[in-house]
Amino acid sequence: MIRSNIIFFGLLLLVTACTHHKQESQDIRIKANSESLIGSIENGISIFRGVPFAKPPIGDLRWRAPRKHIPRLGDQHAKQFAPACMQDEYLTDWYRDVIASFGGDVDEAPVPRQVSEDCLYLNVWTPMTDSSANLPVMVYIYGGNNLSGWTYEPNYLGHKLAKKDVVVVSIAYRQGIFGAFVNPEIADQEGEDNSGNFFLLDLIAGLHWIQENIHSFGGDPANVTVFGESAGAANIGYLSVSPLARNLFKRAIKQSGGFEIHHDYANAYEEEKELGAGFAKMLGVSTLAELREKSAGEVHAQAMKYYGDSSYNAKRKNFFAIVDDHVMPDTPARMIAQGQIHLADYLIGSNSDENLMYTPDKVTEKEVNQYIEDWFPAQNFMSVKDTLSSLVNRRDKMAVLDDSVDYSCPIQILARAINRHLSNKVYVYYFSRVREHDTGKYIGAYHGAELPYVFGTHDDWLPTSKNDLVLTDQIMTYWTNFARVGDPNGDGLPRWEPYGKQKKPVLNLGDKVAMREVPHKLLCDLFHDPTI
Repeated sequence: MIRSNIIFFGLLLLVTACTHHKQESQDIRIKANSESLIGSIENGISIFRGVPFAKPPIGDLRWRAPRKHIPRLGDQHAKQFAPACMQDEYLTDWYRDVIASFGGDVDEAPVPRQVSEDCLYLNVWTPMTDSSANLPVMVYIYGGNNLSGWTYEPNYLGHKLAKKDVVVVSIAYRQGIFGAFVNPEIADQEGEDNSGNFFLLDLIAGLHWIQENIHSFGGDPANVTVFGESAGAANIGYLSVSPLARNLFKRAIKQSGGFEIHHDYANAYEEEKELGAGFAKMLGVSTLAELREKSAGEVHAQAMKYYGDSSYNAKRKNFFAIVDDHVMPDTPARMIAQGQIHLADYLIGSNSDENLMYTPDKVTEKEVNQYIEDWFPAQNFMSVKDTLSSLVNRRDKMAVLDDSVDYSCPIQILARAINRHLSNKVYVYYFSRVREHDTGKYIGAYHGAELPYVFGTHDDWLPTSKNDLVLTDQIMTYWTNFARVGDPNGDGLPRWEPYGKQKKPVLNLGDKVAMREVPHKLLCDLFHDPTI
């Protein structure tokens, strides 16, 4: 008995020592952007947190294009994440909903440590800091409806992805009223300051910083892949047609994007000016200078009320791209239709149940019919109804319609356009893995469900089985292979064929990883996109 206790406590001390050693980190110093940055090495990965890529967009720089960061003297610690950009609990509420669906503790939902207008920072995870390493660079752009989100959400931490011999960067951008806003005085500002697309200019500034500095972190500036989910993927859609983003990335991965090509997010510039003037009037100011003097908190709160309340505006304003003369010369749909899309490699896809969690339990037949009338040609009404007839539940019908219009059909449109105009290979996926949990079936492979598989960061509250871990390694390998050479295939992986006219042009990422037919093909054949 005494010997057993000795062995037990010896093992306990060994485990404790190993755990303590695992959590320890050591400093690492590099020179980037004429600054001495001190990061940390954790489990073999060098991490630099909160690295500034632009001046703080505060004071007179609110609602202006980002200005270059001025290098600081002396050692600069890059060990803490910077504040998130101004936002509310939009994304935290999303986490709470998902956690509740799996029966977890909603108090575990992540929140940004701090929010501020001073938020234009990025983070870097790299397996080596040799400037001659020339590793592929993967730049993540977070989602959140351009209203919320931050660079260090638990699912976006890049330490495990960097283990695949890539440099991972997560980059911040202004959101909401601070990221997309025009009024008459902003329209009179010079150059890019009058664009209104400040969130896109932030991303472009960050990509320029990466071009100039990523070699210091072991990355290859000539091999940059941008990847993002939801609004992040939509923003990549904007970047892929923006003349200012040309040659800033070589490849793009769009997860659950595509909706930017047909929703009315590319608002008319003159309409935006009028809305902006009305917003200033609502706050009781008459000049842009006075508007800049208002606190960030008040501006954000009033903007959410003004732009989100139909009593102020007949049409809800979303803080996505504005057609201007600089960043977005035209809508993404028209630019893609004209072949004005950057020459790059593309990997795009969506999840099987994107909108199910957002669809109410009770959906009327009238609501289903109205949705069909809004989005499909009148002559196709009955054909759409027949296509949905196999679904008994109206909630499922509405979710499938939403998924088709927002994701599946735009993704097919984009894939065909890339093939037609660029003659490039494009790889299309369909993520269908549903967690092994009773309530998991209620939301299915929900919007954002693929993220823990991409980064290898499964939350403690997510039921994660051996099958999930196997799929995780496959997806991480596909993604990093694509970032490395533009082709996701590799040894030990099921073959992923590029999208084409074959019967099965899409890779299913789920219980089975194999090529499959186009999701919602019949609906997409009947779909009408009014902007193309």
